[in-house]
Amino acid sequence: MAFSKPKAHERAERYAAKGQHDRAAREYQSIVEHDPKDIRAWLMLADCLVRTGDKVGAVERYVRVAEYYVEAKEHNKALAVYGQVLALDRQRLDIQVKVAALNLRLGKTQDGIAIYERVAHAQVQMGRIGDALATYRIVADADPTVVARRLRLAELYSREKRTADAVEAFRMAGEQLRDGGRLPDFVRVAERLLYHDERDLPTIRQLARAYLELREPRRALMKLNGLLRANPKDAEGIEPSAFIDELTRLWVGYLRGG
Repeated sequence: MAFSKPKAHERAERYAAKGQHDRAAREYQSIVEHDPKDIRAWLMLADCLVRTGDKVGAVERYVRVAEYYVEAKEHNKALAVYGQVLALDRQRLDIQVKVAALNLRLGKTQDGIAIYERVAHAQVQMGRIGDALATYRIVADADPTVVARRLRLAELYSREKRTADAVEAFRMAGEQLRDGGRLPDFVRVAERLLYHDERDLPTIRQLARAYLELREPRRALMKLNGLLRANPKDAEGIEPSAFIDELTRLWVGYLRGG
């Protein structure tokens, strides 16, 4: 007998109405085998499997449906289906990551960050430090205005001896602080950067200027001396004498203003 999808749907619905979810599931399974694009049948199949106690099978089908919605750019529907997956298996970190990413894509930044934070914490608890660092980086990138998250990432990189990554994270945090006029905080972060890379000439230059603006000329001169020791000619082509004159003018200007 030729397969009839409408009749199979009718039988499945009739079985489900009678509470015969195992028989309904078999009908829906037959439907999706003949028409893999029947998303409604996939969802009904997953629902029936939940009712029969086959959570593993249900999760597999729900994930397939969610992935279909993601590919179709129906992100809200995908979120709803992923929510059903997590209701069955809260420990699926891979699904939590997908949910977090969808939230960011939908502009729900804080919701996405909150989920990523939970995922990163779980990854740390499981000893998956590399994965946790990648997750914390996503968190830091999601809202760059929150400098504390970038600094946390920098310190975690430092702890794991990933010096180049730590320097990059400290630099990004420092730029955010400097651009925001938070010089005392910038100085602390820049000093942490130099702890990891004492020959970072741009940071030494910025620190020298920052110390002068903070009226700490002695520390400014110490940084200038460090700059001259590292590179007798400034990396950007500024002669040492010209750089000294520039800092001296700034210093004198602040003294006169005070």
